[in-house]
Amino acid sequence: MTSCKTKEDGSNKPSEGEKVSLPIKSLEEDQENFKTIVFNLLTNSSVYAVAQLVSSSGCGRKLLWFVVLVVGVLGCSYEVYRFLSLYFQYPVVITLEVQNTWKLNFPAVTVCNLNRIPLYYYECLRNNRTVEDCTSFCQRKKPPQYGPIRPVLTSERQRYASCSNNFDGVFSEQRTETLEFLNLYLHLSKEERHQLGHQADSFIRTCSFNGESCSIGNFSNFLSIEFGNCFTFNGKYGIDAEPLQTSYIGPNSGLELTLNLEVPDYSPITPSVGARVVINKADSQPNPEDHGINISPGFETSVALKQTSIHRLPHPYRDKCRSYEEQSLDYSKDQEVVADELSDLDCIRNCMQKVNLHRCGCVDPFLPVTNSSKLCDLKNQTSICCLDDAMKSLSKDDTPCPCPLPCK
Repeated sequence: MTSCKTKEDGSNKPSEGEKVSLPIKSLEEDQENFKTIVFNLLTNSSVYAVAQLVSSSGCGRKLLWFVVLVVGVLGCSYEVYRFLSLYFQYPVVITLEVQNTWKLNFPAVTVCNLNRIPLYYYECLRNNRTVEDCTSFCQRKKPPQYGPIRPVLTSERQRYASCSNNFDGVFSEQRTETLEFLNLYLHLSKEERHQLGHQADSFIRTCSFNGESCSIGNFSNFLSIEFGNCFTFNGKYGIDAEPLQTSYIGPNSGLELTLNLEVPDYSPITPSVGARVVINKADSQPNPEDHGINISPGFETSVALKQTSIHRLPHPYRDKCRSYEEQSLDYSKDQEVVADELSDLDCIRNCMQKVNLHRCGCVDPFLPVTNSSKLCDLKNQTSICCLDDAMKSLSKDDTPCPCPLPCK
């Protein structure tokens, strides 16, 4: 019997001197396989012109399909360019939505007498008497809380003093009287102007809201340069409170007021008789100079409302709107004329005053000013003409004001 011995060491390594042959493909075979794969991909391409260009046998057919492919690529590139150009223009879609609700927030209603100061106070100031002399102790009341003085956008100054109506430096007697009074009035403090203006208890005779009586305690006060004391019903500006709501329509709902214009006490510089009525959002400040309607005495005037809300998109969209009430003021430290920018009109006023100060060395007293600002003399022809030139430069966009439309 023959016995065989095997040696197992767990290794598959070839013994010394044993040769191992591995299958090695030549470089030519690899290149040929790659060409075959590419050809098959192009032949089965979903781009029809590419598939025909590769599979066509004749040179003419290949040239034809090459031209078709180039034209297609150019057309596709042009459409992509148009799409990207339109995309980076940030186009908007205007959406109109009509909502029917049972209740709506009632707006703020502001009333002003067109006469900023009664006749007896007007004559008293004209005689160079102080406010303390003009108002007796029993008439003086604690001034109410009111917002900043509302200025005029296109300055009321141009009605009485402008380069066009005073080119020779000679004023009429009436204009001289008006300018002298305005110079005195504009240098008074807010408390003094309030004391000299028409008071709520004599101006507002009766008040009712949705059939229920209201009083002057439901009104807040603020000062207007052009109209003096103004009184706002349902004004919630700067107050953390919900506005009144209404769910009724028709003449028997809403706010009803009876006003006493005190026509015999109108000063001679007041051009017309009546009251100014402004309607705005309850949480915004009224602007009687730029908005509102005049109502005549001796008549009943009814106003019907329809609310329309516009929401614009900020930068980079084409509107480039600005949320004035939400954004904080961004003024440089060397700017001397600063006022709250609650709207695009306030922004324009600030811009106008900055141009006035830079060009004329003084500011228009009918536009927002600070206590440290130097007021231009309304009787100085050089100052008046300089203010007019500054206004013209703004209208010609020589110095455009960065005041876009509000976002809502």
